[in-house]
Amino acid sequence: MAKNIYNNETFLIGRIGKLIYRTVRGKQVVSTYTKPRDPQTRDQQLVRARYALLGRVAAFCKYVLRIGLKSEAQQTRSHPMARFMKANWQNVTGSTPATLLMNWDDLVLAKGSNKRIVLDSDHIDQTSVPGTISVAVQEQCLVSGGFNAKDLCYLAAVCPEVEDACMGNPAEREEATELSVTPPAWWSGHKVYLYCFTTAPDNSEASETLPVGKIDFVIE
Repeated sequence: MAKNIYNNETFLIGRIGKLIYRTVRGKQVVSTYTKPRDPQTRDQQLVRARYALLGRVAAFCKYVLRIGLKSEAQQTRSHPMARFMKANWQNVTGSTPATLLMNWDDLVLAKGSNKRIVLDSDHIDQTSVPGTISVAVQEQCLVSGGFNAKDLCYLAAVCPEVEDACMGNPAEREEATELSVTPPAWWSGHKVYLYCFTTAPDNSEASETLPVGKIDFVIE
């Protein structure tokens, strides 16, 4: 039995005998465990494999999710990793556990109604600084009605082959001409997927993830 502290509240997570403790929308829920008649059906194996794959991705993207999905999780009184699994369930493809694949091009790392900026995906460059990837800002806002000039813009990088993720330092929307991120050296030689999103200055609202593109990352 484990304890999960969220929003200054303590919840029990796990199983004691036939009782299962979990949280749903910020409330403690207790249900009774019923042993399935056949726990090894094809559908059950597929669902378990999907959860396992998403769990691994959420684990190495957790620092990105804590920012990108923070407001979404607070509004639904849930955990960022739970929101990640729900948002990306359809991004896992395959008909058997052995053939499941993650659709990295549409990975969701942030959700919300904040205005997005758009990066120039045709010009993803490695700068003169060793290991730094930069992307120019193409449009600061696609939606009419204005935006907060102090919104923070993030560029996140995910490297599936080494199961790691990182983010660059945020830039204020009114001053952002390009966003950059510096992955660790051990990513060299692997493909890196890039995503951007914005958050309000107090992180109370995020934008939807905007996939930027991918680059073969090499440190020379």
